[in-house]
This record gives sequence, structure tokens and C-alpha cells, in this order.
Amino acid sequence: MRKLQLGPLHRRVKYGTLMFMLLFVAILKPLVAPTGWGPLALEAGLVLTLISCIAIIGRNRRGVMIASAWAVVPALALVLPSSDLELVPARLTVMVAFLLYATFSILLDVFSGQDASVDKLFGSVCAYLMVGICFAMVYLSLDVTVAGSFAFAGVPSQRLVYEQWTQKYSEFVYYSFITMTTVGYGDILPVTAAARSVAITQAVFGQFYMALMVGRLLAIHLSAISNEPAARG
Repeated sequence: MRKLQLGPLHRRVKYGTLMFMLLFVAILKPLVAPTGWGPLALEAGLVLTLISCIAIIGRNRRGVMIASAWAVVPALALVLPSSDLELVPARLTVMVAFLLYATFSILLDVFSGQDASVDKLFGSVCAYLMVGICFAMVYLSLDVTVAGSFAFAGVPSQRLVYEQWTQKYSEFVYYSFITMTTVGYGDILPVTAAARSVAITQAVFGQFYMALMVGRLLAIHLSAISNEPAARG
């Protein structure tokens, strides 16, 4: 199998592109919502995120084919017209499955080798952002499936209508990253047992991820320092 040859600059550009798309989906999209372009901006951002993931995890032709096949289902789930709120959890589930697959592939690349390059740093940030977005989608799915799973400013959430789900997504992205960083302002609270279990899982993951990532990069850096005298000798 002939492998695609990717230079360091190419890989940095790909990780940088993915990071920009993730930041758009997580941070910039809520700023677009008041203009009325929120749903379209979210769908476009997620589709471009899928394409960016394919460019990263497809390191050879087989990888590109597998990643493209994985991405077809979530892409169709996003772009096909539908006004059925009951289908939102299913559409988000296939998106989460692909993003987790891409996250796993990126982390394999980040933890491989013995170099603490800019590539690895960008990759670790992309993986962190993707996990936060995945948890936001899980929270939204819970809230759509069971109304009142979360309380906003002390008021349990009401059953959504289809037009509201993209706005709720923005609120859960905020809640997701607040939970993963264990800041916990308390303006959004999990109410049901399922919502609390997911929130606990994310909080624990966030702490372990930072500890493991810092430990890994520090170990690589110290290894590189210790090997310098041997290389000079």
C-alpha cells in the first residue's frame, strides 16, 4: 500500500485548519446565532470539520477511504433536510461516533514518537476541543430525549421545538467546556441521574487528559535533553 507523503508543514496546516474549524463550531458560532444564520453556520462548520478530520486521519489511501466512509453518514445526517426533533439525537450520535474515531487517531499520532513538535501540540489541542464538542452533543441529546435533564438558572429545561436545538447546542458547548475545566459556574446544572453521570465522566476526563498530556510532553522534552550529550559525543 503506497503511503501518502506528508511533510511537517503540511501536517501543521492540517492540524491548524482543524483547530480553526473546531474553534468556530465551539466559540464563533454562538456569535452568528443572533443574525439568523446559526443553524446554517453550525451545519457548515461541522461538515468542514468532518473534511478536516479526513485530511488528518487519512495517512494513506486506505486510511482516506475508511475515514471518508465513516464521514458519509454523519455528513448526510447533518445536511439532509429534516424538521423532526426526535431525529436530532440520532444525527448527533453518528457525528459523535466519527469525532471520537478521529480523536483516537489524533491521540495515537500525538503519543507516538519521541518528538514534542508543534504538530503534536496542535494535535493535542484539537483532540481536547473535539472531546468537548462531543460531550456538548451528548448533553443536547439527553435534553432532547428527556426534557428537564438540565436546569438553566435554576429553571428545569422545557421540551424543545426543532428550531431551538441549534441555540441549545451553543449553550451546551459552553456548559461542556466549563465542566471539562471543572470551573463550574452553576448557571447550568445536571438534574437527572444520566446527565450527572455524563458530567462526572467529563470532569474526570478533563483532569486526566491534562495530567497525561503534560506528563507525556514533559517526558519527551526531558528525554530529548538527556540525549543531547550522547548525540554530541
